[in-house]
Parts: sequence; structure tokens; C-alpha cells
Amino acid sequence: MSDEDKIYNLIGLAGRAGKAISGADAVKASLMRGKARILICTRDISRGTLDKILGAARKCTRKEAEPALYSFGESERLGMALGRPPRTVLAIEDKGFADGLAQMLEDLNEEDADER
Repeated sequence: MSDEDKIYNLIGLAGRAGKAISGADAVKASLMRGKARILICTRDISRGTLDKILGAARKCTRKEAEPALYSFGESERLGMALGRPPRTVLAIEDKGFADGLAQMLEDLNEEDADER
């Protein structure tokens, strides 16, 4: 199983546990409530949606920690991992899932940098 597949599997698990929030409006609401711990935007997100999410993140972050932002994957696969239609943005609200995904995404980014 590839590293990307492992990330999608963990995202799916977070979704089934009710700790993954997807879709621009739902993610924006999660940010406004201060619940989002990390944000994942797919590589095929539209500029308008990205601007909307980044604006909400700047205005509505938790005081103790701003959520980390990652670019990962494609909307079709993200939606499939969650059992939903294509999704371009995801917020993880649980610390355990957020920490696990952040580490996996950091490791994947390091591997990609080493290959260049």
C-alpha cells in the first residue's frame, strides 16, 4: 500500500468516526467554531474556494493554535475516502487524527522533496 493510500485510509477512518468535516461551507463553520485542527485542500481546488477557506482560517482560528494547511490529493479520491461526492477541502477536528495525518503528510512532503 502506498503512502498516499494510507493517508486516504486514515481520512476515511476519521470520517467514519465523525471527526472529518468536508465541503467549503462545513469547513468554514468548523473554523469559526475553533474546532479545525488541520486543513487539507486538494490540488484541484478552485482559487475562489481556496481564498474563502484561507480567509476564514485567518479570521476564525483557535487562539492556542492556527490549523496547519496541507495540499494533498485529488477531489475524486478524497470524496471516495469519505464515502461522499468529490470534495476539495477537509478539516480534521480530532487531535489524534490531526496529529497522525499531519505526520504522514509531512513525511510524504519530505519524500517528494528528496525525489526532486
